[in-house]
Amino acid sequence: MAEIIEFGAMHYNPAKVPNLSRVVCPPYDMIDNELKNDLEEQDPYNFVSVILPEGDGDEKYRSAMHRMFGWLLRDVMVIDGEPGYYVYEQTFNFDGEQYTRHGIIGLLKLEEEYGNIIKPHEKTFNEFIEDRYALLNETQSSLESIFFLYKDQQNAIKQDIQGNTSGEALVFEVTDAEGTLHKLYRVKPDAAGKIRAFFANQPVYIADGHHRYETARKYMSECKAELGPKYTGKEAFNYIMGVFFNVFDPGIKILPTHRLIKEMSASPVELLKNLGAQYKIAAMDFTDARMERAARIKIRKMLTQYKNTGQKAFGAVFKRIPNKFFLLILKDGVNVNIGGSVSEDLKGLDVLMLEKTILEPYFKISSENEEKQIHYIRGDNKAFDLVKSGDYEVAFILNPVNPVNVVKIADNNEEMPHKSTDFYPKLLSGLVVYSFKYSKIK
Repeated sequence: MAEIIEFGAMHYNPAKVPNLSRVVCPPYDMIDNELKNDLEEQDPYNFVSVILPEGDGDEKYRSAMHRMFGWLLRDVMVIDGEPGYYVYEQTFNFDGEQYTRHGIIGLLKLEEEYGNIIKPHEKTFNEFIEDRYALLNETQSSLESIFFLYKDQQNAIKQDIQGNTSGEALVFEVTDAEGTLHKLYRVKPDAAGKIRAFFANQPVYIADGHHRYETARKYMSECKAELGPKYTGKEAFNYIMGVFFNVFDPGIKILPTHRLIKEMSASPVELLKNLGAQYKIAAMDFTDARMERAARIKIRKMLTQYKNTGQKAFGAVFKRIPNKFFLLILKDGVNVNIGGSVSEDLKGLDVLMLEKTILEPYFKISSENEEKQIHYIRGDNKAFDLVKSGDYEVAFILNPVNPVNVVKIADNNEEMPHKSTDFYPKLLSGLVVYSFKYSKIK
């Protein structure tokens, strides 16, 4: 099954960069222009200048390469001499509770026939792959870890992972802007064999990083073709850096990704009237800011209650109905035509139900064209505020996906609609890098 090997990671040198919290950053696709500028002003060594470099055309990718390897020459970054696995520990708060989860950092051998051993669950877009490909090609490095899941309901390797989180194994620790504590440990050599053997019998699942994985496959394919008969399968470009978490860990959390739409031809009243054939519709009225805050909280509580009882429900807020929020609850016995041969796991997704019962019939938005017509947002309040400010006509508030369902859908060789999952917290960028040129592999 999955081949996951040890490597010598490139990382910041604590002797030269004592405050590592100032140089790490979120993943590239979580950074807007304002945050990018803030990170660059925060520290000249911030990793954002590598993953989102400045410049025109190909020059920006060369800029990223020169910057990173300049840091290496000046010992701002160093490379571990001996290959090994690493433990990535994250401690964070979620819904008022604290969680700590542990992942293994290693190199995953890329799969030529996508979906047999490494299983995706979401659609990708070519424009993002081209950008990441140009950066990978120039830096010759796996710059950001892909977030992978594996199945270990019996916790067969839990001790081998958490047994390597003692003080002497600590490489460094960092606290991010959201208060999440990130720690990196080296795995002792005596545990490495058990970890390698465990994954040799397991598939793995992409949680976050589909575009990065497909970028790496594209790069491998082109390098392989260039080598021709000299290709061995052991070249550095055959591997991609990842963090591997147990999907059954209570710390695996997914946030809902809400849908906002800029324009709607029908009036909200007309839309709600039409939806009444399939949905029970409840309105929450408010007349002041205090009542509005209470209504926002109530929407989330009620959506959670319906989710816990297995019922489909969405929140809705309209620009043209400023003093009401709506709760849409799918009526019992309504038969929704999903189309095609679809598993019960995929059919049960809120995002698919929203698409088939509301977005396609009333907004003419499907999985094929949604990227250009839908704005995706994390956080209930942000979605409410964007409609309230007049930037969007309507927001649909969703429940999150269960992480185990993500794995089940991937096992069915099915794809979820784009932006169905938002795993939380994100992996930090800049903790470790895999250099095709300089990292030793085992």
